[in-house]
Amino acid sequence: MSPARRSLSLICALALFIGGVFLVGYHFLYSPVVYGKILMGGGLMIGLGSWWLYADFIDAKPNS
Repeated sequence: MSPARRSLSLICALALFIGGVFLVGYHFLYSPVVYGKILMGGGLMIGLGSWWLYADFIDAKPNS
């Protein structure tokens, strides 16, 4: 994986993960009404971002 692709992948994966954490945290802390769709969307963002980070950086093969 080239350094440009690796850095772009890291930025996108972290944006998904941090955006999902912010969405769920903001919704629980400041929203007067809890909506399930927003929580499911935030959970999906957290799940996809953490899976992407794990697949590309934690469990990466040397030649992938």
